[in-house]
Amino acid sequence: MSGLRDTVHSHSLFTSSRLYSLYSDFRKLKEVNPDGYEANLTAWNSLIDELFQKGLFQHTFILDTKNLEESLTLSSYGKPLCLALVLEELVRSNDLIPYAEFIDRKDSIYLKRWVKPFLKQFINHYIYDTSYKLSDRNNNLKVDKLISKKTLELFESELLKELTQKKSVTAQLFHREELKNYINSLNIKLFSRENRVIHLSDLDFDIFLKYLERDSNKIRVCGDVVKFDTEQITDQDISILEIKSLVIKITKSNDLLSDKINSATLALKNLVKQKSYNKELSFNLLKSRKIAENSLAKQISSLNQLESIIYKIDESATNIQLLDALQKGTIILKGLNTQIGGVEKVESIIDELEGEKYKVEKITERINDLSKGDEIDNNDLEVELDELLKQETNQKLSVVDEERHTEEDISQKLRQLKLEPTSVKIKEDQHEDIEESLNTQLS
Repeated sequence: MSGLRDTVHSHSLFTSSRLYSLYSDFRKLKEVNPDGYEANLTAWNSLIDELFQKGLFQHTFILDTKNLEESLTLSSYGKPLCLALVLEELVRSNDLIPYAEFIDRKDSIYLKRWVKPFLKQFINHYIYDTSYKLSDRNNNLKVDKLISKKTLELFESELLKELTQKKSVTAQLFHREELKNYINSLNIKLFSRENRVIHLSDLDFDIFLKYLERDSNKIRVCGDVVKFDTEQITDQDISILEIKSLVIKITKSNDLLSDKINSATLALKNLVKQKSYNKELSFNLLKSRKIAENSLAKQISSLNQLESIIYKIDESATNIQLLDALQKGTIILKGLNTQIGGVEKVESIIDELEGEKYKVEKITERINDLSKGDEIDNNDLEVELDELLKQETNQKLSVVDEERHTEEDISQKLRQLKLEPTSVKIKEDQHEDIEESLNTQLS
């Protein structure tokens, strides 16, 4: 159990500064320091969860309280004085379930009860405390087994991932012992730990079967037969399982015959190599090997036939499912076609739609005809455009005549000022400046 102590020392919440409080009797903190009380509970819950993850308990799904305090005792801090309190809180939150309660329960652990818990709470508070207790009068931890609901759920999820890959009818049927061996052969890993392979004990397997049947409703159990389905086990299922069992039996027998043949072959080789050759012994070994080979050949033939039957059973079951799906599909299509009203109704709707589309086209054509009266004659536009061009040309000619008259006026004024207009060349773009200057002089 040194692994438990090592986990305590390595846990992030069990630091050296907190170990004294975590290993002390911290019940009194619930009143004087509620935050510290909750922090201690959280740390212990996290530790127990990690112990399940690492597989440090004897069983996969079960925490056995026997010698648990001693296994968690530290030399510097002693035994954990509130371990019973921590486990009781986990039971109260339904994270851990007492073994006796789990086995005796008739309904699912996920079923919410309202009346009974209320009455129980009333009795515990006002009459007598009947709540689950793990500590005796001396505050020592009682011996009990507590089942981890979380670990059960995770293991179920991983197992169903494997089984969903085999959806055939025959692959869903097992004998109890066969199922246990099959599960352990899967090397299921939990909590994302590559090196943590789950191996179920007999007690783990019984608990897991009850959980699958009663709580998650994934299997049906009838005696020694287990079926991964919600349907009840039938005589046909039992017959299929008998064929599967015979296949397993013949396969094991074939393995034994193969080993016997190999042993006889090796012994013959060794006899031949010996100096004192024993013909009689070699003859008997050869005869024994021959008998084993003939028996193996017959059993292989029988095994092939049985396996062929199993394949045909699965194929037939698939055909039944396919036929059922086709029949359901036919019913659905028939109902939808009834809602539509048949081909005649569809044709009527299409004809009506085409008629409405024709009306829309006629209305559009009529609207276009009405707008034709507002169309503009292009010839009128050309005449108007020519008129505009003539007006623009006349306007330009008027501007030129005006500029010419302006130059003449300027020349006349220059003469009045006794200046020679012929010696001055006035540019068109200087007219305004010159005119402004003259006006200034004249004024």
